[in-house]
Amino acid sequence: MAGADQLHQENPQTLVVIEWHDGDEFEFPQSTQRINYYGITGFPTAVFDGIEQVVGGYTPSSYPYYVPVFEGRIGTPSNYSIDLEISETDGSSFDVTATVEILEGNTTEALSLLMVLTETDVPAIGAENQNFVARAVYPDLNGTLIDFSTQTVQTVTQTVTVEDTYVYENCEIVVFLQNLSSKEIYQGTSKMMTEITGINKPVFTEEFSIYPNPAHGSVNIKSSSTIQKVSVYNPSGQIVFADKASSGLFQLSTQQMKPGLYLFRVETESGVTTQRVIIE
Repeated sequence: MAGADQLHQENPQTLVVIEWHDGDEFEFPQSTQRINYYGITGFPTAVFDGIEQVVGGYTPSSYPYYVPVFEGRIGTPSNYSIDLEISETDGSSFDVTATVEILEGNTTEALSLLMVLTETDVPAIGAENQNFVARAVYPDLNGTLIDFSTQTVQTVTQTVTVEDTYVYENCEIVVFLQNLSSKEIYQGTSKMMTEITGINKPVFTEEFSIYPNPAHGSVNIKSSSTIQKVSVYNPSGQIVFADKASSGLFQLSTQQMKPGLYLFRVETESGVTTQRVIIE
């Protein structure tokens, strides 16, 4: 959905998107079940925090209809926080650990933590490339039950597998806390797979840096090792810049880049690392 793409590009730090498909090549049992869970009968339908729906596609974009709903939900305080850590276990499997905390008091609500693997910039049959495509749900559609009746912190670890047919640079882990009865989502967060420690086994010292961040006009990359290549991905996972280098300092102009959250992938003699940079 173009409207969701634009909204995410403008709010990369506060908006997490999952697109559940039905009736196309991206459909899988859990995506269909999730659509049925929300009672969706018309497409496209955007569901904000599990309870606010915008039904139908609008020309030229649904973006203007999404904005007021998003702003209304983002202004609602959450009594929960989620901290996400991911580590590589082998070439295609990763341990995702979510630490969920209730900030004030306790609750007997039936809450569940769900993890979803998504992929962006996926080629589609007879359509534009699709973003935020749901690929798998962990552990299942019921998630992991979270009990805050007596405790204030819960930790959940799941093993997530990235299939060989997926482009891991375009994959993201989405984690959210939901009341399965009311369907309301109380908190959510995400991480790109390229942010996972050990995925490329980088070897970097503290002398590596990308600055300024946020960036205005240009970005500097400095490393004690020789920089060999710099690649930049836009919020949709598309490469917008790639160039070779042969020194410890690299500067690139961001004046032609639209404001948003970008992923910088830097290859040096010591290894490979990635870092998110906000361009304003």
